[in-house]
Amino acid sequence: MDFIHKRRFSFLNNDCDRMLKKCIALNNLQEGRRIHAYLIKTGLSICVFLANRLVETYAKCDNLLDARNMFDQMPMRNIFSWNTIIAGYFKRGIIDHARQLFEKMPERDGVSWNTMIAGYDRLGYFHEALNCYWEMMAEGIAPSPITFATVLSSCAKLPATKQGKQVHARAIGAKCESDVFVGVSLVDMYAKGGFIEDARQVFDRMPGRNVVSWNAMMTGYGENGCGEEALRLFYEMQQVGMKPDHVTIITVLSSCSKCGKVKDARKVFDQTPQRNASSWNAMIAGYVQNGHGEQAVQLFSQMLREDVRSDETTFASVVTACASLAALQQGKQVHGLVFRSGFESSVFVGSALVDLYSKCGSTEDAQQVFEDMPERNLVSWNAMITGYAQNGMGIVAIQLFEEMLQAGIVPNHVTYVSVLSACSHAGLMDEGLRYFNFMSEKHHIVPSASHYTCMIDLLGRAGRLHEAEKLVNNAMWVQLNQTLQCGLHCLVPVGFMGIWSWENVPVSAYLK
Repeated sequence: MDFIHKRRFSFLNNDCDRMLKKCIALNNLQEGRRIHAYLIKTGLSICVFLANRLVETYAKCDNLLDARNMFDQMPMRNIFSWNTIIAGYFKRGIIDHARQLFEKMPERDGVSWNTMIAGYDRLGYFHEALNCYWEMMAEGIAPSPITFATVLSSCAKLPATKQGKQVHARAIGAKCESDVFVGVSLVDMYAKGGFIEDARQVFDRMPGRNVVSWNAMMTGYGENGCGEEALRLFYEMQQVGMKPDHVTIITVLSSCSKCGKVKDARKVFDQTPQRNASSWNAMIAGYVQNGHGEQAVQLFSQMLREDVRSDETTFASVVTACASLAALQQGKQVHGLVFRSGFESSVFVGSALVDLYSKCGSTEDAQQVFEDMPERNLVSWNAMITGYAQNGMGIVAIQLFEEMLQAGIVPNHVTYVSVLSACSHAGLMDEGLRYFNFMSEKHHIVPSASHYTCMIDLLGRAGRLHEAEKLVNNAMWVQLNQTLQCGLHCLVPVGFMGIWSWENVPVSAYLK
């Protein structure tokens, strides 16, 4: 009878384990609870293996409370039990509890450390991920390819190339450099740190390159302004028989566009047999970024004719294109499509619409869109403040800026350029000086050439030329020199033309 009971118990556990795995795959919490209730009802003791699966089911189905209860009720636990509940806390973003449990573990294995490192990396705690890796090394735990790939990801995101190189050396020593995931992470780490040649060396040494490897290298070229190399690699990829995926297409389109090679990007786009919405978005965005608003609008029209569904990225780019062309009527038509498509609540589209109407001089429409936005971010506030400032409504711009501060939104350098410009055009001398000081003292923003230009303009308009010249002498002349040499003569402040000449600049200004 004992033998039959054990066999029945074994079959029951196996069946339940298979069903719980299905619950995890389908995110079916309700069915998982039914299985748990059935096990309790049968009166059979739940083995550690099945208890672990229940903890995993609850944790992965976002019921951390029941996962923790199950974990606490277990009379016996193994390393898998601890790793599972720690992963559950990381999944919910509860880092402190995860670390506390990790510290309480009677013993740890490589998976335990990987769980911690991956959890930190996923939640953006990259320094903590690195520290955890070095703790792991100090305890003598051998890292796996997963360990190296994850910690290199953190190095890339910081970026921390110096530490990344140390990790790379250890990966070579552990014979893990040839792992495709480690290789991709190394390419990404070096590229994000600006060491594109090192990234290429890693890429060339990879014994088995997949489409992700090629995409990583192309992305690296794009991020480092090497559009030609990205394009060359794209064609090389096809020559060796590797088929591009939709990520490849988006990557090469973006890389070419960032480097101003819009014609090359369009050639790739036209040669792509199956284009999804992301491909269209990348090409439209490329036109917008390079000042080709008309082509962006034309491509959007083609996208509509081919019945490709637009998303918020599409609309935000097309509205920006209309704004660059000051094409109010076209912009209104796109606004209508936005409304009919259900994206009127998108913060990205809303911000672009505010910018469109402002640049077309329709501040009332801009204000209406801004007020109707259910959610606003810094870009939204900046767009509306800039709109008021550009349309001669400096006082209103300042009022909105104060409202923004009261709402707890922290301004950035763009905000202050608009605010200072508004003060200048509205003749608000005292306010401008106050905000200029407030910018660095309160928000720790180092004044740029644009901020100094606004202040010089403000002082020049008020006829306070001596103070303006004094401010110039303390400004960052290198940045101002670069700005003026770009041919943007419109930046020379009104009222300051008489004293703004390189002959009048004291030599000491260059030495400060």
